Amino acid sequence: MVRKNIFEILENKWDSIAEIKRIYKLLYKKSISNPYSTDMTPIAVVNQYCFHNWNNRHTYLTIEDMAKALNIEIYYDSIPSNLSTTMILNYLEFASNIVMLCDTKIFEEGSNFDYYTDYVILDENIEIALEHLNFSKYEINNEERIILIEKNPSAIAVAEIVDEDTACKVIEYNHYLLKGNIDKKKDILLQLANKYEGMKSNIKSLNSKLDDDIGFMLNNVHVRHNNKSGKNKKEYISKMRKDTMEKWYDETYQMLLLAFLLTEQPSRSKKISQLKEKLK
Repeated sequence: MVRKNIFEILENKWDSIAEIKRIYKLLYKKSISNPYSTDMTPIAVVNQYCFHNWNNRHTYLTIEDMAKALNIEIYYDSIPSNLSTTMILNYLEFASNIVMLCDTKIFEEGSNFDYYTDYVILDENIEIALEHLNFSKYEINNEERIILIEKNPSAIAVAEIVDEDTACKVIEYNHYLLKGNIDKKKDILLQLANKYEGMKSNIKSLNSKLDDDIGFMLNNVHVRHNNKSGKNKKEYISKMRKDTMEKWYDETYQMLLLAFLLTEQPSRSKKISQLKEKLK
């Protein structure tokens, strides 16, 4: 049997909950120096300098107050040892927003704050944890918040070429809390379908089969029309399980992403043609 080196052994011992506890321990490390040369924890910095004017504070008074409402124990010794995957992601998303507030409202604004190695490690550990879970951070423009989404390169690519409102919907569809929420997914699909209608003729000329498939799905799997009852009822759809319906919604979403990306192809083809000419 081939002997594993110590680094391979450590990699195989990945423990999500242990990593969450390490991250929250770092949130309570005095890793930031304020303008008065006093060392503070990231949580203390946010509470004192950022939380009161954060757009997503709602009516909560402190980080601890908000965490309690979210059923998150932010002191690392109190974090349960049997968290669900959803709760693990909740913890990571919460920690990501604390770091985001420090980065954008403290360090980027040119204040006389500085950070130490533990703050760098905090950010790195969040990224490593997300990598293991196949998730990534996405910052919603002008909303001062980070959400965690399952990695989907196509979604990110589309978000970069469409308008801001459409980009938010494209990204939101991948948020972990939407898994199983077919009503919310349906609502997003309807909004993306409205965007698609404005480019339908273009897509049809580029890929008529894709256009036909998208139209079929939007009209026949309880997205645009009530296909469970009434004049547009489809017997097969009316008896379909919710998890099966969600899979078809996800397929429709992927096709819409493909259609949005396809609109870039004429410009890309033109560049390739120019390259071909240069290589003759």
